[in-house]
Amino acid sequence: MSKRIGAVFLVVLIAGAVSALGARETYTGKWFGFITDSVNANKGRGMSPDDIRKAVATKGAKYILINSLFAGRVELAPADKVAPFAGQQVFVYGSITTDSLTKGNNAVANSVGPGGAYTINVTSITPHVQDGIY
Repeated sequence: MSKRIGAVFLVVLIAGAVSALGARETYTGKWFGFITDSVNANKGRGMSPDDIRKAVATKGAKYILINSLFAGRVELAPADKVAPFAGQQVFVYGSITTDSLTKGNNAVANSVGPGGAYTINVTSITPHVQDGIY
């Protein structure tokens, strides 16, 4: 009888661990950075807004947010909300949904994990005014 109870306990423990590892979490927030495209990200601020939009339209690039806090890149979607702000310093408002099995557990430190880049689902963007804060 004790072996059966032990086996049931082990099965419940394993099921709980698997469920916790696969949990999806959504983080809602505000991020600061420079909007560029994934193909020319290494050029940083050397790209014109038109060149960034052209790379997204013709080369299959994604809009990304560059910020020194991100270990890699964070993609931005939907593109139609992001396009007017290409090549600008901005505040991006939105949410990131993580899947801990494919992209790591920390949305900032692991912005490019085994499953690819995180994507901020943009709700709004405001241009950054040079006020000396950032």
